[in-house]
Amino acid sequence: GPCTECVIDTYSPGVAANSSDTCATCPGVTSTWTAGSDALTDCMCNKGYTGPDGGAACTACIAGTYKPERGSHKCTDCPEGTYSGATARILESQCAWCPENFWSPWGSTTTSDCYEIFFTTAEVWQSMPLAGGTNTLTVTLVTNVDMVPSKSTGITISGFAGATAASNTVTLSAVAGGNGAEAVFGGSAAFVGGALNLTLASTLHNGTVYAFSFDVQNPAAAQ
Repeated sequence: GPCTECVIDTYSPGVAANSSDTCATCPGVTSTWTAGSDALTDCMCNKGYTGPDGGAACTACIAGTYKPERGSHKCTDCPEGTYSGATARILESQCAWCPENFWSPWGSTTTSDCYEIFFTTAEVWQSMPLAGGTNTLTVTLVTNVDMVPSKSTGITISGFAGATAASNTVTLSAVAGGNGAEAVFGGSAAFVGGALNLTLASTLHNGTVYAFSFDVQNPAAAQ
C-alpha cells in the first residue's frame, strides 16, 4: 500500500521507514504547517514566538510586541497609542488602548508609557472685535502627538459665547501656512452654544502648525 505521512507537528528525515516511531515530535514551542514533514527545519516557531526554524532557540515575543504567524519572522511592536505587558502575544488586538486623551510610543509595555495628549499651541485670532460685526476667527493648533481619526473623539473649542453663525455648521476656510487644516477637519464644523466642534477627517500630525478660519456674527457687546 501507499506510504503514510508523519502527522502534523512531527517529521522524519529517513527513507524506507516502516513505523510511525520514526516520526519525531517537533521540539519546544514549534509546529509544522502540514503532515509529511521531512526535516527538523519544517518545525517553525509558533505564533507569539520567534527564532530560527528548527525550534532550538524559539523565544516568546517580549512585552509590547506580538506575532500572528508561525515562522522565523520578527515580533511586531504594538502600535502607537497602545501597550501590552504580557509576552507571547499573537494578535495586535491584544495590545490595549491607552486611556482616552492619552497616547504612547510604538512597543509600549505599560499604562505608565501613555502620556497625555495636549496642544502645544492653541490660539484664536479675530478680525473684528466690534459689537455686531462679522468676525473672521482664525484658529491655530499644534499637537504633541499624531491625532488619528479612529482614536479621536473630536476637538471642542469653546469661549465664543454670544457669537452666532448663519447655521449650526460653519465652513472652514484655508489660511496661508495653515497646512490644509480645513481639509484635515473635513471642511466644516458644528458651531453650537458658543463652541466649535471639530471632527478629524485625516491625521493631525504632531509638531505641524494647522490653521483655518471661519466667520461668525459678534454679539451685541464687544468681544
